[in-house]
Amino acid sequence: MSLLIPKSPSGPTLEALNEVEQNQLEKPHGESLNDFTSKSSYTNKSTKASVDCRRNTASLKGCHFCSARMRYTSSGIGSSEEDDSESSTEVGDPNHVSDTQGNCNVSSDKDEKIGVGSKFCNACDYWNPVDEENVNIRQLTRYSNGTIKLRNPHINFMDQDILYHLALGSESHDLIEMFHDVKFVCIGGTPKRMEEFAYYIMKEIDYKIPAGTQLLDISQYSYRYSMYKTGPVLSISHGMGIPSVSILLHEVIKLMYHAKVCDPIFFRIGTCGGIGIDGGTVIITEEALNSDLKSYQELTVLGKKVRRPGKLDKRLCDELLGISRETQEPYDTVSGKTMCTDDFYEGQGRLDGAFCDYSEKEKMSYISHLQRSGVTNIEMESLAFAALTHHAGIRAAVVCVSLLDRIRGDQVLAPKEVLNEWQRRPQKLVARYIKKQLGLVPHRRSPTIPELSSPCQCPHTTVMPVKSPRRITMVQQESQSYD
Repeated sequence: MSLLIPKSPSGPTLEALNEVEQNQLEKPHGESLNDFTSKSSYTNKSTKASVDCRRNTASLKGCHFCSARMRYTSSGIGSSEEDDSESSTEVGDPNHVSDTQGNCNVSSDKDEKIGVGSKFCNACDYWNPVDEENVNIRQLTRYSNGTIKLRNPHINFMDQDILYHLALGSESHDLIEMFHDVKFVCIGGTPKRMEEFAYYIMKEIDYKIPAGTQLLDISQYSYRYSMYKTGPVLSISHGMGIPSVSILLHEVIKLMYHAKVCDPIFFRIGTCGGIGIDGGTVIITEEALNSDLKSYQELTVLGKKVRRPGKLDKRLCDELLGISRETQEPYDTVSGKTMCTDDFYEGQGRLDGAFCDYSEKEKMSYISHLQRSGVTNIEMESLAFAALTHHAGIRAAVVCVSLLDRIRGDQVLAPKEVLNEWQRRPQKLVARYIKKQLGLVPHRRSPTIPELSSPCQCPHTTVMPVKSPRRITMVQQESQSYD
């Protein structure tokens, strides 16, 4: 259901908020804003209290997910509004209470199935976790039917959500028709590599497209990323580095939400530099580390440092390792810690950049330190990939191939044809996993998934499903001009 709400420069109007509260706004996935509350021990305050909470302009502490303000008392945690110390900025303190006007409706969590330490804001019906170790992430990121729930209530107040860098829009394209059947999202660095993977997986799962057609780059009008859909598999290029993969993941996760995709699995398929590991070895990331060897991504949000754990799905990692052992490949597949850097040259201790203010001895000492710390490889995207997918409650894995052993050098010297074969190795492992999940026996067609032989529903060289031709033209123009 699409909701059109008048906006003001500062956000939704008070009248709009009143209408939302009074009509118990139903979300696109069939759950109202208060459905989740009804399943717990909490009850909402009155409509007026919730709106007043949003309207309150006092200098109080804020909910993660709405403009409601919080106040902290006792135990030295910001007992006054003027207390701006670092310790008082943590959202969801156990000692939090409402102000005298009842404008803040954040409650302490006493329900064990949700997790001690989380806070619930009755103004926006969202959980504010203090420590996500103690919070069931699925409660934050899924509706009861398993579809994606965004940790951003503001999307519901938008006339249209334009995914600028994918050249898609929630009201211009029929995203449910186009993407509802997606089960696997595979991302990799270059458009060429991911186009090749799209055709490779199409052959592996025996997916048929109409004769005389070819796969369509769905995001061709963005000129930034490439996206191909092959049945239940999306193949998308993510560019290079954390900023690029972060932008892509924000929009792909929103795409999963708008398309009502149920429990997708994400893979990053790429290349890396090994630490004491030969070129051609496939490495599955157990844990993503930053340059300080800490397992979290730190970013600045509204002037404050936010840390998100670089966690990946352990069970998925183990399943991939198990599949690799079932095959007799002439190369090794291992798992380990991956260090993610912000730079290709100095950040990775290379000697071949334009600048180098350290000696080879210092470089080797650093690489040895990484090896002793359990680091198996270095690349530039895994931390953001792990942090964002974990924050979204999405099962995810990073599967890379080492192009060289950094202990032996910095330059990739393998011939082009060898590198091309190496880069297909992670693709083969991920494809085996996808086939296993789809019930397809390797190297044999299976009648267990008849829809793969039915007329193709995904975009090719034919016209994509659209809701509004006028809006789709606008989205394409916005995507082409958006920087």
